[in-house]
Amino acid sequence: MDTAKTSAAAPENFILRIYRRDPGSARDIAGTVEVVATGMAHGFNSLRELQQILGVPERRGPVPAKEGNR
Repeated sequence: MDTAKTSAAAPENFILRIYRRDPGSARDIAGTVEVVATGMAHGFNSLRELQQILGVPERRGPVPAKEGNR
């Protein structure tokens, strides 16, 4: 049986440390991301760099409001 087709990818675990954040700008942050499986730490100096480390696709436009948070 081909397990690649039947099993889901294992989730990645990260430890996120934020050392600096500007209350006036959600994008102005700095810190480190540690990959739990390898122990490797990666520094970031912006939201864009954090997203790249985590493999999150870049969003364009405003973030939609969540239901119940209005």
